[in-house]
Amino acid sequence: MQNFDIIKKFTPDECFRNLSIKGKYDISSIIVEENFTGILDLPAKWNIGLIVGHSGTGKSTIAKHIFPSNYRRGFVWDDRRILDNMPDKTMKEIESTLSPFGFSSPLQWLKPYSILSTGQQMRVDIARAILSDC
Repeated sequence: MQNFDIIKKFTPDECFRNLSIKGKYDISSIIVEENFTGILDLPAKWNIGLIVGHSGTGKSTIAKHIFPSNYRRGFVWDDRRILDNMPDKTMKEIESTLSPFGFSSPLQWLKPYSILSTGQQMRVDIARAILSDC
């Protein structure tokens, strides 16, 4: 059996964009913490595995933790929050581009790309590509 207890915690800087989101959406704290705990009972020999769940529930986090040498991803972003990795666009342009792709949570916008789920990263990549072409 493989036990896991993964804690992802991030405290964004108190910069203008973060404080703007905090005030606009009445967010009391901008400390983001997620905890993924469980037990994975793997047989000695297996060929295919599947981790299922809704977007942002920790599927990729668990896979990266348990199978680090088998996990691949090809996205390249720096360690700043999502909002600061967007092209030189206004907050309104960024918000209106992220939301239609299912990435509409202001708290999620304050996270760095590296701690998003793979599904969230894909949606953010699409939004960033659209913003870059505008």
